[in-house]
Order: sequence, then C-alpha cells, then structure tokens
Amino acid sequence: MESISPVFSSGTEQRYSPPWEDLSIIGIAGSSGSGKTSVAMEIVKSLNLPWVVILVMVTIYFCRLTLEFSTISTHNNEFDFDCPDAYDFDALVQTLKDLKQGKKADIPVYSFADHQRQPQTTTLYSPHVIILEGILALHDPRVLELLDVKIFVEADMDICLGRRSE
Repeated sequence: MESISPVFSSGTEQRYSPPWEDLSIIGIAGSSGSGKTSVAMEIVKSLNLPWVVILVMVTIYFCRLTLEFSTISTHNNEFDFDCPDAYDFDALVQTLKDLKQGKKADIPVYSFADHQRQPQTTTLYSPHVIILEGILALHDPRVLELLDVKIFVEADMDICLGRRSE
C-alpha cells in the first residue's frame, strides 16, 4: 500500500492534501473468535498514522425484523445474524463510497440488547485508513472492489469457540 504525504512540496509551496485523497480501505474477515479485532488493532498500531478508523460490520445489521418477530426470534436464537441477509450491504457500500469522496457518513448504532438499530448515529469523516472488520467483510463483490487490502484471519475452530465463550 503506497502512501502519499499529506503535504506536497513543490519548491517553497506547500499544499494540504485531505485524508480522502489517499484513503485506503482494509477489509478483515474471518470466523467469529478468529482474531479479526486483534489483527485490526495491530494494524492501527503499526501504521502509526492519524485518522485511522476501525469500522465494525455489526453496526450495519439490516434488522428488518418487526418488533414482535425480533422479540420472539432473537431471544430464542431463531434468527441467524451471521448470514449475509442480516447485513445492509447497500448501506455499507454507500458509506464507503461517501467516505472515499470526502463526504461524511452517519454510522448506525446497533443495540445487541434490543436487536435493533438505534435512532442515533455516529458521524464519521473521511480518515486516512478505514479498517472494515467483520465475518462477512469480504463477502459482497461491491465491497471487494472498494478494498485496497483484503485479509482473511484463520484460526482453529476450537480456539474460536473458546474465545467466543469467554
């Protein structure tokens, strides 16, 4: 991943370069408990850059569930939150495109207790690097086109299960 200094020098002139002019998006996928978040944190540390953001895919759960179905199915473990249909990939693609264009994006806030998106959002402005982290980060072809680096984290399933139950 080649990076460009945020300040370009031509003789004595200097020009500011906004973060989105050199925005890189890293996708990290792997099973639950495989170490995706740990890998993302190590990347943040090693980059040592300002404006690096980890975007966790669980914030874009689609959650088309009605209140009645949500209450029944999620509390009885009848809804698969790890399948592609649980995610709003259209919103994710639009969010990544907006950030690449220097626009701000409103990131949904998801409540695991309520199994629903909350009315409030978190505003995100274009950083230098976005690390998209989630089990299906490499699933959608439109997302893959936007990624500069793709990482799949693999771990023994016994280790993954052990991490999930901690």
